[in-house]
This record gives sequence, structure tokens and C-alpha cells, in this order.
Amino acid sequence: MTSSLAYLTAPKNKMRVKHKPVLLNQVINIVAKKFKNKTSNLRLVDCTLGDGGHSVAMYTQLHPKLLVSLDWDLTSIRFVKRYYNKLISGVLEFDNVAKTFMQLKDKKAEVLDGKVRQGWYVVHANFANIKNILRSLEIDSIDVVLWDLGLSSRQLESKGRGFSFNDKSVLDLRISPATNDVPAYKLLNILSQKELVRLFTENVGMPVNLAVRLSKELVIERQAKPFGNKDDMARIKHIAYKVKPLRRSSIGHLHPATLVLLALRMAVNFELSNLIDSLEGGLEFLTEQGILLVITFHSAEESVVNDWITKNSLVVEVITPSKLELAVNPRARSAKLFVVQKK
Repeated sequence: MTSSLAYLTAPKNKMRVKHKPVLLNQVINIVAKKFKNKTSNLRLVDCTLGDGGHSVAMYTQLHPKLLVSLDWDLTSIRFVKRYYNKLISGVLEFDNVAKTFMQLKDKKAEVLDGKVRQGWYVVHANFANIKNILRSLEIDSIDVVLWDLGLSSRQLESKGRGFSFNDKSVLDLRISPATNDVPAYKLLNILSQKELVRLFTENVGMPVNLAVRLSKELVIERQAKPFGNKDDMARIKHIAYKVKPLRRSSIGHLHPATLVLLALRMAVNFELSNLIDSLEGGLEFLTEQGILLVITFHSAEESVVNDWITKNSLVVEVITPSKLELAVNPRARSAKLFVVQKK
């Protein structure tokens, strides 16, 4: 079932592996210990392939029978295919829009249809569709499901998507532009001040008074000039720092400028609702002795995971990065690993 995807071929300029997967050793050790190092018959799902760090480690160190890795971002799949093509058994397509595009580009490309028995399969799909994906692959149960909810370093540093303050482009923030037609700047232009306040308070826990002041300034700014230009990032930074200047007390805390981007990214990509759907799907297919591993990076994700754990009466252990990992990878500072099992 190996696939040859012409449109997933990496560009000529060499892409370097930059991302350091968070809590990687803990993930591997937890799975190995849980199954007493007898992992050769396991079926695993990595719902967030990213740059492949967790997937590659699980596949090469745990040697499972089957690993299915999902990602909604075609650039991530292109990246992984470039570096780990010899390990991959197949690259499959799930989304209908992108499926049509893929078939036009490469008639040999495979669509997600039929049973997979063993190996490592990479699937272009939103993890919210995990139930339909597993059914399409005729997989009836899984032993381990992993979610790493952070963006990779490569995504954060990529140009033209608006994930970084250093990106001098329109504010896009879509994980999958091919299947999502509402970029972030459109939300900034059409949401009312009241809706923006709700977006900032509910998605990222911004204090109400700060959200009100920030939303008011954004509305004033867009009336003078709509967002959707290459100076979007500079304008947002200017507004955020005007509302709350950077002070020493701000060090170690997310500034409103960062919170604006995070809230918009979550809204554009329906991140919280998709996460709930994905967690429910993973639990439905989980074996009685199986485990769910969820790595969160901010309070909104934590809240969703905690509420879901309580709702389903699950057992949970929470693990944070070691001091050594934080010294090597500062981006791990807000990460928490939820190890979830059935009672």
C-alpha cells in the first residue's frame, strides 16, 4: 500500500529538522512500562504527526504492529515524507477536498480505503475525524493514542502563515488552507467587539477588562484600515502593546499580543471542538488496557481535557517536563502530559 505522491515531494531547498518533541522520553517509557516492553503487537495512533518526532520514536523504539499518524497540515506530511520515507508504509488521504486535488496531481496517489495490517501509515486528515478514519481502515481497536497539541518549531517559523510575530504577511493562521476557507484576518474584520471579547476570554482566558480594551482598539483599527495586509502582525503588536505595555512583571507570562494570535488560531481551526471530537473518538476505539496520552500547552486545552476526563470517569496522571528538558527546550515550559486510562 506504499504511495508515491508527486505533490508531497519536498522542495529543492533542504528542510532541516528543527523541532524537539516535548516529553518524548516520558511518552516512550510510559508505553513501554504499561505494556511491559511487549509492544510488538500494539496498534498506535499519533493524532498530531507534526515533524514526526513522536511517531518516529514510537515506531523505531517500540516496534508496534501498526502506527497510524494523522495531520491536517500538508506541509507537515511533506516534511515527514521527505525525511522518513523509507520508514513509511503508505501516505493516505482522507479529506474530500484535498483528495480531489491529490488525484489531479498524482493519479497513483492512494485514498484512504481498505484494511491496513501492519507498518506505519501517514494520513492527511483532521484528527476530529479519527472515528471515520479508523473505520475506513477497518481498524476495530487501538492500544495507544497520542495528541501533542503544540505547533512545531518549523510551523512557528514558517513564512506566509502568520504563526510568528516575525512573519511579515497577512494574518492567516490556518492549519490547512486547502480545506479551510476562513483566514484569521477575516475574523478580525467581521466579528463584533462583543464577539471579540468572548473570543479572547473564552479561548485563552484573557481578563474581561483587558479583552474589552483590546477588542475596542482592534475595531477602531479595522475601521481605519481592514486587516488582510502584510502589516497585520505589526498592527496587532502595536495595539496589544498600547493596551498593555511590556513590563518586567510580564516576563514569564503570555502577553496579549501572543494571546490574540492564539485565540484567533484556535477559532480559525476549531481547535477546541475538534479536540473534544478526537478525544471521544480515541476513547471509543481504545482497548480496556489501553492509554491515551495528551500533551497540552495552555489553560483552554487543559480545561477541555480535564472536563472530558471527569465526564467519562477516567483515571489520569499528569506529568510535566524535567528541569533538564526545560533547559534544552524552553518551549516545553507550559507543557503537561495527561496519561489517561479507563477505570
